[in-house]
Amino acid sequence: MNNQNTMTKEFNELRDFILSKGYTCWDTEYQEFDDAEMITQKLQRRVDKVYSTLPVCNCNDKLFVNVDIIQTVYQGNMSITAEVHLCHENKQCKWCNLKIYGLKPEDIYSKLDKYETKLLKMWKMFCEEDEE
Repeated sequence: MNNQNTMTKEFNELRDFILSKGYTCWDTEYQEFDDAEMITQKLQRRVDKVYSTLPVCNCNDKLFVNVDIIQTVYQGNMSITAEVHLCHENKQCKWCNLKIYGLKPEDIYSKLDKYETKLLKMWKMFCEEDEE
């Protein structure tokens, strides 16, 4: 491949938008395969200070929402997708990995707050369900 591992303007604009929502970028991965190249940026926002009534992770007493941005070049065609997710352990030592994936950049621009809220509601439900 031509090692086109450069972030496009669209990728950078999406990342900047997510950063403006209080997320921080903690990792960037570059992968190359036979006919595909991928760049993944991992962003994270600590939300337990904002949503103080929600349960926190049993292993670190924190609550994070993560957004991954993935730029893929496959056989010369470029695409950008994103996923919003959280992975935490409840008080009963059961792990929950919730993920909304395959999102287009326009989904993130228009619905990031909604996705975050939905994941947090599912997390709360998971914690409450296991208490019964």
